[in-house]
Amino acid sequence: MSRLEEVVEELKSLPANKLEKAADFIHRLRIAGSQEDRSLLGQTAGRLTAEEAAELEKIIEAGCEWVDERECIKAESRRSWRGPERPFPKTT
Repeated sequence: MSRLEEVVEELKSLPANKLEKAADFIHRLRIAGSQEDRSLLGQTAGRLTAEEAAELEKIIEAGCEWVDERECIKAESRRSWRGPERPFPKTT
């Protein structure tokens, strides 16, 4: 059994009040990680030349013109059960 499966099994055995505390803790861990990511991103600001930035922008625009429905489903399953409903874009 993987560590993730072990943790999930432990979570299943918790009473509702402790499960809520665990969910809040997991949410805080996720937020802290994204704040660290933003901090690292901020440290790289201004590091690209104008030519590199233009090339990167072109690559991003070319690769982000479509939505992969499978990614939306994965994101939907990871969303906190306490979070607000957020509609996902439909694929064309």
